[in-house]
Amino acid sequence: RKVEVKIFVETSWTAPQASCGVGLWLVEAGEQKVQRRGFVRLMDATKEQAQLRTLTAALDILIRPCSVQIIMSDPVIGALNAGWPWQWRESDWKKKSGEEVKNRGDWESLLCGMDPHKFTGLHKEEHPKKEAMMLQICDELKKWKTEVMGTAFYVEKEETWKR
Repeated sequence: RKVEVKIFVETSWTAPQASCGVGLWLVEAGEQKVQRRGFVRLMDATKEQAQLRTLTAALDILIRPCSVQIIMSDPVIGALNAGWPWQWRESDWKKKSGEEVKNRGDWESLLCGMDPHKFTGLHKEEHPKKEAMMLQICDELKKWKTEVMGTAFYVEKEETWKR
């Protein structure tokens, strides 16, 4: 029997444009709901890249095939629900229009991480952990600012930040 796992993904990106920020993943596993979490710090990444890399990092901690639910927002979850990444892989990473898929390497890494698992649900709903996760992201951004970025970056109230 496969262990049931829920993966929650949130990021500091509020717009699709490239910027610096933090992604947070939370993995909840088994009947005891054992939790593990981690951060992904990214420079000059888009919201889609942040979501792809954060979800891939969460999947990387699963050491055997699991039954997985993913809870996150668009754009990545919308593409997964539509089945597009698997179609892109079959068509050599081209869209139906013939256009190259953006972030191909990130999509390939994600699908590689997804392959051993069974997905029971891909949700883009709000969830009860969202507020706490966004506060953790704000704290991580502040810490990162202090450790790495100096005074050129700052964190505003809530989850937004600017350069």
